[in-house]
Amino acid sequence: MLVLRILALAGLMLLGSCSYTFDIETRLIDGQVTFVVAPDSRSKPGRSCVRTIMVGDDDGFVWQDHVTDPCGTRFPVVYGQPLRGAPDPDLADLKMAPRQLRPGITYQVMANAGIGYGEGRFRLTQDGRVESLP
Repeated sequence: MLVLRILALAGLMLLGSCSYTFDIETRLIDGQVTFVVAPDSRSKPGRSCVRTIMVGDDDGFVWQDHVTDPCGTRFPVVYGQPLRGAPDPDLADLKMAPRQLRPGITYQVMANAGIGYGEGRFRLTQDGRVESLP
């Protein structure tokens, strides 16, 4: 997972000159796994557009989407819903449809929004809840 995290964060930084980081929490909203900016995050992307989202586990990525301008997705982001915007031609080969999330597996979520990037960890419980992890 550490290698996955390092590669993903390096990739996010290459997408733009990142000047800040923010924390991502995962919640269950209307029955859907949803990523939000953590309320206690030191930095927040505000109205910045989400251009990249990647979710992975120890075995690799389970969902990726990448867009460029014009871009229309802002937080919150629902797992598996395509980002609104023009497909990023430089990252088109990395885009992947979402795989089913499995209970008990720890997942890492990473996103690029504006000139910042965010990350968080979560897992689904056996009883259908979502736990956002530190």
